[in-house]
Amino acid sequence: MKKIFAAIISSVLLFSSAQAETLKLPVEGEFHNQPAGNLVRDKNKTIQSGEIILSSDENALVVRFEAEKANKMEYFISLYDNTEERYVTSNEIPGCPVNMVGPISEGEFKFTGLKGGNSYSVRIATAINYFQLEGAVYGATLEPAKDTVYPAVGALVGGAGKTKDLSAGLRFNSDDTVSRANMCVLIRNLLPPLEKAVQAISFKEYPFSDVFSGDYAKNSIDELCALKVINGAGNGKFLPDSPVTKAAAVKMLICSLGYGGYAESLGGWPEGYLTCGRELGLYDGEAPDSIAAWQDINKMLSQTYSLSHLCMSEYADGGKAVYYQNSNVTYANMQ
Repeated sequence: MKKIFAAIISSVLLFSSAQAETLKLPVEGEFHNQPAGNLVRDKNKTIQSGEIILSSDENALVVRFEAEKANKMEYFISLYDNTEERYVTSNEIPGCPVNMVGPISEGEFKFTGLKGGNSYSVRIATAINYFQLEGAVYGATLEPAKDTVYPAVGALVGGAGKTKDLSAGLRFNSDDTVSRANMCVLIRNLLPPLEKAVQAISFKEYPFSDVFSGDYAKNSIDELCALKVINGAGNGKFLPDSPVTKAAAVKMLICSLGYGGYAESLGGWPEGYLTCGRELGLYDGEAPDSIAAWQDINKMLSQTYSLSHLCMSEYADGGKAVYYQNSNVTYANMQ
C-alpha cells in the first residue's frame, strides 16, 4: 500500500506542478462513519490545524486520497467556509448526511467555485466503520461546474459473481409481505457489519413518533434516516409495521445507491424514482402502489448488491455537481 501510494503521490505532484496546484493539507489517518466523519487536518500543527486558506488567485480545492482497503467503502465529504461561517455543501440531496455530499470514492474529488482568500475546512466520513486514508488537499484554479451533470444511467454491474445472504437473518416465504422496518434492516445489511460504534447517530428532535428505543430495527432506521435514505410517511410517523410497497422499496434502494439526486432530477416522487428504478433494473414497471412480496424484494436486493453506485466527482459552490457511475463501488465489493 505504502509503495503504491508513494507512486501515486509522485505522479500527482508532477501533474500538480503542471497545473499550478499548491499543497494545502495531508489526508492521513483513520476516518470514521457519518454523519460528521473526521476533519482533514495537519497532525503536525495544534492550532487551526484543519484550516485551508486559498490564495487570491485560487478558486478550487482538489482532494485526492487512497484507502488502505481499496473499493471497500464509499465516503461522504463536507466543506465549511470558515470566513463566511457556512457549509458550502449544505444540500437536500437524498442519500447524503446533513451538510455532506457524495458518495465519493478513492481518487480525486473537486470543490469548485470557491473564493480566493477564504478559509475552508474539509471533513470526510465513511458510510460505516473506520478506514485508513492517505492523500492530500491541493489548491487550484479550475472552471466550476455550471450545471449538474449525470451520466447516461444504466444497470451497470460491478463485483459480479459475489454472493451474500441478503435476508439479514429474517425469515420470509416467497409471498410474505415485508414491513417498512424490515426493509430498513435489509438495506442496512447490504453494508458490512458494524465493527465498532464510533459516532452515534443523534437527532435534535427525533423524527418518528412511532419508532421507540429498544425496537429491533431502530438502529437501521436511524442510520438510513441520517443518510436521508428514508424520510418517513408524513406527520412525524414512519409506520414501521406497515408493509412496504414496490414504489417505496425502489425509492429506498435508489437513495442507498446514490441515485437520489438523479431521481429527483427526473421528477422526484414517485415518477422520477420509478423511472430511475426501471433504468437500474430494480423495477418491472408494474403496480407501483401494490404491496411488495418477499420474492419482489429479494430480487431488488440481489440487483442492488452488484449495481454500481452513482458517485460524485465535483461539487461547485451553489449546488451544481458532476456524477459518474463507479463500477468499483458496489455493495458486493464492500464485503
